Amino acid sequence: MGNELKYKLIVLAAVVPVVVFLDLWTKALAIDDLCQPLGEYEGMVSCVRPARVVHVVDGFFALRYVENKGAAWGIGRGLSSTVRSFIFVGISALAILFLLYFMHRTPRKQKMLLFALAGVLGGAIGNLVDRVRYGYVVDFIEWYVGDFHGKWHWPTFNIADAAIVVGIALLGIEMLFGGRAERKQAAED
Repeated sequence: MGNELKYKLIVLAAVVPVVVFLDLWTKALAIDDLCQPLGEYEGMVSCVRPARVVHVVDGFFALRYVENKGAAWGIGRGLSSTVRSFIFVGISALAILFLLYFMHRTPRKQKMLLFALAGVLGGAIGNLVDRVRYGYVVDFIEWYVGDFHGKWHWPTFNIADAAIVVGIALLGIEMLFGGRAERKQAAED
């Protein structure tokens, strides 16, 4: 096994399990602490209603259990559960395969890109586990400005979603600025 592949495997082993663990662990805490269970059935945990909202920073940050049956921002939540499951699990699986392929093709010297891809991969796996296990994604982090029910309210999210957003931001930074050092070095030679 070459050094290039070893390095990529180390990045995968360092980032993906940490993201998946933190995501699934915090979702389990949200289910236990924020949800008033209706009961478990067919592997799902469904809440009668959120047991409580924990205002961590009043006017800005709260924790509240939400079952996101759609994609990002609830897109597609109105589809039947069978169609939703088929589409979202399928898209997630394809995205994971694409990320692994892209990571394989990325040169070792593009370290930020490798870490970004690993973060997105970990987030995709965390949300896929929820979709397979529950048929929806557990969200629990809420950011808002002012009134909790006011118009300045970001969609509820989770650690996997945060890892995906941070990974995509790092991808953007790498795309905008990553080649500068190589171009500068090539110009000097």
